[in-house]
Amino acid sequence: MGEAPEHPSTREPLPWQHQAWERLMRHHREGRMPHALLLSGPRGVGKRLFAEAFIQARLCRHPRAQGTACGECDGCRQFLAGSHADYRSVGIEAKRRNILIDQLRQLTEWLSLTASSESGKHALIEPAERMTTGAANSLLKTLEEPPGNTVMVLISALPGRLPATVRSRSQVLELPRPTRDEALAWLLKQPLQETQATEADRAEALAMADGSPLAALSWLESGGLGRARESSGALLAVASGRESLVAAAERLSKQELTALLQWWRIWLEALIRRGQAGPGFSSPLLDDDNAELQKLLKAIDWKAAHELHQALDDAERRADSANPQLLIESLLGRWYAASRPTQRAKHSEARA
Repeated sequence: MGEAPEHPSTREPLPWQHQAWERLMRHHREGRMPHALLLSGPRGVGKRLFAEAFIQARLCRHPRAQGTACGECDGCRQFLAGSHADYRSVGIEAKRRNILIDQLRQLTEWLSLTASSESGKHALIEPAERMTTGAANSLLKTLEEPPGNTVMVLISALPGRLPATVRSRSQVLELPRPTRDEALAWLLKQPLQETQATEADRAEALAMADGSPLAALSWLESGGLGRARESSGALLAVASGRESLVAAAERLSKQELTALLQWWRIWLEALIRRGQAGPGFSSPLLDDDNAELQKLLKAIDWKAAHELHQALDDAERRADSANPQLLIESLLGRWYAASRPTQRAKHSEARA
């Protein structure tokens, strides 16, 4: 499954989702399908695709033996066209930061209506962790007393942010990252003629995506790999003194903040592993022929680097509410101090 669908418009689970799919289909066959399903897992592993494959399969009139949709019946065509009367998707609306209570109220009203088919009504909410408190409470009422013949699918990369009451009333299905070999094998099969991405480019994108293949594919298609290289290059430039902290912060503040923080965290993680393991550790993110990198490996304060890695992890979680310019300047300041401990000591002595 997930390699080459018999019908090009059929949603299918990806190769590394086989076990999760079989588990879900077993519940379906045994009549134990929950009213609410929470799909959790890292960003970029295919949670949305899995959810759509599941919903399309339930709306399909002639599903295949393994439970996937046929892609050709009226149910499939309507689902793929976004016009199926028994399917509704809820997400963050334009110019909004969260999923609002009015959206969930409208969804609840729609769920209470009679389904047009025997498959019942299906709703998808993503990203579920971005529901406001009011929206989550509105959903909770529906979860406590779900309308008959309905299935709600919640998608979240950060399920811990959901209220415990919502999680406890949903069946959680974890969709983990594939192994590196699985992810790279899939990524190498994806057509990227316009970008002319080499195998090395794809391996680098996969590493920068923290092993999440769909995120890597998206970055390759949108030029994200170039922005990721720019972000890690800025760290080397600041560490070497080739670019000022302020100039780097101003330039990088134009990038999408969450992606930038993730790229920094992953690159710094590779650097720390290189420092611990020595030359025996290799990563597509680190160019051992780079003179600035070699100088950095000898000078960096590893304790401060570990602390910065944790700070980046924390910053990713609060990126939605942060001032990008100020946060980037603060983190670059910590990076400068960690990467140039000798200069920091001299500066402290001069001030004393």
